[in-house]
Amino acid sequence: MICEQLGGYKTYHCHNLLLDTLLNFGFVGFGAIGIYCLAQLKLLLLRFKNNIGINMNILFTAALVSTAVHGMTDVTILWIQTALLFIFMF
Repeated sequence: MICEQLGGYKTYHCHNLLLDTLLNFGFVGFGAIGIYCLAQLKLLLLRFKNNIGINMNILFTAALVSTAVHGMTDVTILWIQTALLFIFMF
């Protein structure tokens, strides 16, 4: 309704991190991002197994879980402040 009143254009905004990725990048982009995320999670698991940087691993795991849980209800990682903090921790 607001787009029609203000003369803007309608866009997708689904408030779900997975659905938003699918809508923005399609199946190919979603697959590429998924493969990259799985590779990074594999590296994180290797870091846990080899006891490398335990405190940083715990911090990143907590940030990853909180982002994933909140990302299912609202797309917070795409905001500039949240994404920048997440990238700094990563």
